[in-house]
Amino acid sequence: MTKTRPKPVSEKKKAAIKNPPPENEPRTKNQDDNVPDVDIGALQESEQFLKETQKIVKIGGWKANPGTNFLQLTDGIYDIVEAPRTYQPGFDEGL
Repeated sequence: MTKTRPKPVSEKKKAAIKNPPPENEPRTKNQDDNVPDVDIGALQESEQFLKETQKIVKIGGWKANPGTNFLQLTDGIYDIVEAPRTYQPGFDEGL
C-alpha cells in the first residue's frame, strides 16, 4: 500500500483556520479550499510584462471561434496592424 503525503497548508490558510470568520459573516471564494488564493498584484504585474514583451518583439495573439464568429485580439495584434483598440472584428473579417 502506498502512502500519500498531505498537501502543505499555506500560512494564509493556517491563519484562517486559527481565526475563522464569525458565523454571521459570509464566506468568500478565496476561503474555499477548492479555490486557489490569487494575488491580484502579481496578476497585474504579469499582464503588464506580457504587454511590454508583445510590443518589443512585435508579437500578439488571439482567441477565435469560427462557429460563433468570435475573435478576441491582444494589444500586440492591434499594434502590428495599427488598428484602434475600439476595432472589434468578427472571426470572418479579422482572420
